[in-house]
Amino acid sequence: MRTLLVGLSLLAPAIAQGPLQATLLALQPIEAEWTSAPPGTAGALVSVPAGPITRAEAYAPVGQNWATFDCSIAPLGDGVRVLATSVVFPPGSELAETRADLLLLLSAPQPITVALDLHVAHFGDTPSAAGFRIDIGDDGSDELDTSSPECCGSVRRHATTVTVGPTGLSVRIRSNNTMGASPQAFELWVDAEPWHAAATPISPACDALGTKLPPQGYYQGNYQMAVLPPLSPGEFALLRAAGLGPFDLFVVSADPGTVPLLLPAPLPGPCDLLGNLVFAFPAEATILSPARSGFELRVPFLPIGLVIYVQHLSVENEVAPFAFGTTNVVRIDT
Repeated sequence: MRTLLVGLSLLAPAIAQGPLQATLLALQPIEAEWTSAPPGTAGALVSVPAGPITRAEAYAPVGQNWATFDCSIAPLGDGVRVLATSVVFPPGSELAETRADLLLLLSAPQPITVALDLHVAHFGDTPSAAGFRIDIGDDGSDELDTSSPECCGSVRRHATTVTVGPTGLSVRIRSNNTMGASPQAFELWVDAEPWHAAATPISPACDALGTKLPPQGYYQGNYQMAVLPPLSPGEFALLRAAGLGPFDLFVVSADPGTVPLLLPAPLPGPCDLLGNLVFAFPAEATILSPARSGFELRVPFLPIGLVIYVQHLSVENEVAPFAFGTTNVVRIDT
């Protein structure tokens, strides 16, 4: 199977601007279908053949588009972004369905650190884990899916750090939207971006989850930070964090030592916090809906020879009891 996938990936040019190379494969035909159509109805099933793709669209039935699926892969700086959407919106007496099984293959000539940022969303009245499921490593365990405790709209996020080298990394994306006559929409985006060469993750991902409930909208995500190349020539790097809350800081320390944050029950236990803080900087919020959950800081040029340790923290509640979340710790050598 691995040999077959590698062979298929060589049939299409990889998408990327730097050392990270990426190919998106359809492992099975991508299908949109009017499933309650009378037998033999022309155009009831529309499919895109299996194989390497950069953009795929399947709309059925032809002329009505009650079931639609589209996906694409495109450069994102030195990395790539995969987007996908599945919508079923048939009349009340009809049934429609979409099906897709995709594989994102990432590789690099030499091992590099890569930020993976996964988002899935559901819009409709019947959430389902099968809308989109993402399996990092294609090992049978899904890191993220579109399940939700809320009926009518949700966003779930999983940010993590992986190592990608010549042997490659597979990210499996499955979608099966069979919500019958009730309109349902699922969305996905996956960003894969190489880290700045001067940055090294020195602690594992934080397992704490942050959750924002209605009426503002359901959101669930973790706490994680990446150090990316600068956005402009006059800068050193871009700090990007996933977190949650109206208050946040990037904190800087001269040493990697951390201390536990002891919070009263039943608040969740966050990751430890850098202990010897020397600087703290508020971030720019880049994701505001359905929750303030994405943060960035553009770092100017720094003196040569510094070794610093950076972490991001965010606070979920505006009033007591506060709920803190902290990311992984990163070492930066200037």
